[in-house]
Amino acid sequence: MTFAPDACLTAERMIDMKKKTQMIGAILAALLCAASLPVSAAEDLTADGETVLTGRAIPVESTEHKEDTKKTEDNQKKAETETAGKTQKNEEAEKAAETVALSFKDVKEDAWYYNDVKAAVEAGLVHGRSASAYCPDETMTAAEAVKLAASMHQKRADGKVTLENGDPWYKPYADYAKEHGIIGGDYDWDKPVTRADYMAMFARALPGSDYAKINEIPDGSIPDVPEDHPKAAEIYKLYTAGIVQGDEKHLCRPEDSIKRSEVAAILSRMMNADKRIVFTIETVFEKKQEIRPYDYVGVWEDAWSQRASLEILPGAEYGQYDATIHWGSSADSAGIWNMTLNFDEATGKMSYKNGTMALVTFSQTGEETRDEKWADAEGYFLITEKGKMSWSDSREDRSAQFDLNRVVAPGPTADELVEGFFKVIGGIGPGSAGASLRQVKAAEDVMTFAIGHGIWNGDNQTLRENLLTAWESMTEDEQKAFDASFIDVLSMVRDAKADPESFAGQFSDAGAEKIADYFKDPAAMLSWDELTSNTLTMGNSDGE
Repeated sequence: MTFAPDACLTAERMIDMKKKTQMIGAILAALLCAASLPVSAAEDLTADGETVLTGRAIPVESTEHKEDTKKTEDNQKKAETETAGKTQKNEEAEKAAETVALSFKDVKEDAWYYNDVKAAVEAGLVHGRSASAYCPDETMTAAEAVKLAASMHQKRADGKVTLENGDPWYKPYADYAKEHGIIGGDYDWDKPVTRADYMAMFARALPGSDYAKINEIPDGSIPDVPEDHPKAAEIYKLYTAGIVQGDEKHLCRPEDSIKRSEVAAILSRMMNADKRIVFTIETVFEKKQEIRPYDYVGVWEDAWSQRASLEILPGAEYGQYDATIHWGSSADSAGIWNMTLNFDEATGKMSYKNGTMALVTFSQTGEETRDEKWADAEGYFLITEKGKMSWSDSREDRSAQFDLNRVVAPGPTADELVEGFFKVIGGIGPGSAGASLRQVKAAEDVMTFAIGHGIWNGDNQTLRENLLTAWESMTEDEQKAFDASFIDVLSMVRDAKADPESFAGQFSDAGAEKIADYFKDPAAMLSWDELTSNTLTMGNSDGE
C-alpha cells in the first residue's frame, strides 16, 4: 500500500493541532483559575492520566495508585490504633499498680511507710503477701531479700523487671543474683534475713556510681559495726550513701531481722537518690575516751536472742578481766565459752584471742557431759552507750548486742583481805634501807587487789564486816606489823598522788609500773579510799 505525501502531512498537522489545542486549554484554565472564574465540568481524558477540565488540569489517580493510597491510609489508622491501645494499656497498668498499693488493707494512708510501699509496688519491685495484704510488720525472709536485690539490679540494667517466679519460687532470683555477683552462695531462704545479710545484698544490687557518698561515716563509728565486722564494708557503703542510718543512735543491729515496712523505705532510697538521708555520727575517738575498764564488769544479757548471758569479772591483774559466755543451745544442752579480756585504753575495747569452749549436755537423770575444745577466736567487746555493749568476733563470725543486767561487785572475803591487804602492808617491815620502795610496791599491790575485787562498786557494810572478821583472825604480831606501816603508806600515797613526777624515780626503782596510772583511774582511787577509810574506822558501827 502507498500513501500520498499530502495525506501524511495532513495527519501530522492534525496531531500537532490537537497538542496546540490542549496547550491553549491548559493556559486558559490557569488564567481562569487565577481570576477565580467558574469552570466547566466538561472533561477529556489525556494519555498521561490527567483529567482536563475546561479551564483546569488536575491529576487523576490510576487504579494502582488508588490501591497504594488506601493501603497507606489503612496502615496509618492501624498504627494510630495500636499506639492508642498501648497508651491505654500503660495508663491501665499504672492505674492497676496504684490500685494494688491502695488495696492493701494493712497499709493505711497515714502510715509512715505508705508512700514508700506505693512507690515500690509501682516500680514492680515488691508485692503483697496477698492481693489485699502487704504484711508490713512481718519480717523479710532471705528469699524475699534476694528477689528484691535481683529485681533492682535488672530494673537498673534493663529498665524493667522480667524475672518471674520458678520452682521453688525464689530460684530464678537467686540464680540471677549469683550470676551477677550479688550473692556468693545460698542462704536459709525461708528464714528471716539478718540486717547485715540484706545490706550485703543491697550493697551489690546497683552500679558503684549509684552509691555516691553523701555522709562522712568514719570506719568504726557505727556503734555496733566495728571495722572488722564480716559485713562492715557493705554496711558502711549504705550508711555513707544515705540509704540507711540505723536507729536514733545509728545502731545497725546487724543480727536483727527487718520488717517489710522498713524495707519499702530502703527501696525508695535505693532507687531514688533524692530521698536519701544526710546525717553524721560521732567519731569513734570521741566516744571511746569516756569508756573505763570497770564499766564492763557485770552480768550482761543478749539483747537480740535473749538466749545468752555474759559475765565479766576483774582478773588477777589490773586491766585483765575474765569473761564467761553462757548460751542455751537447746533444752538439754548449753554452751560455755571462757576467755581472758584485756582492756585497750586507746580504743576502749575489751579484746581477746582464743579461749576455751565447752558444750555441756544434760541427760534425763541430770548428769552432764562436757566436751571442751580450744577456741580459735579473736574479737572484742565494746560499750556503745551506758548499759549497752556490742560483741564482734572476726574468726568465729559472731556478733551480738548485750544489755547490762546487773553490776557484779562481790567484794573480797575476810580471808582474801588478810592475804591481799593486811599481810601485804604488814610485810613492808620497819624503817630501813629500801623501806620506801617497799611502801610504793605494797601500795600498788593493794590498789590492784582493791580494784580487782570491785570495792569501788561493792557493798560498804559487807566490806566493813569482812575487814573486822579478817583483823580478828590475825595474830597479834601480824596486827602490829600492819599498824607499823599502814599510816606511812597512806602518807606516801597522798604525797605521790599530789605530785607524781617527784616520785617517778621511786616508782621505777620499786618496779611499780601501774601506780601512776592508778592515780588517774577513778575506780582505783575509789577502791583505795573505801578500803583504807573503812580500815581506819574498823569496829565503829557508825563508820565515823
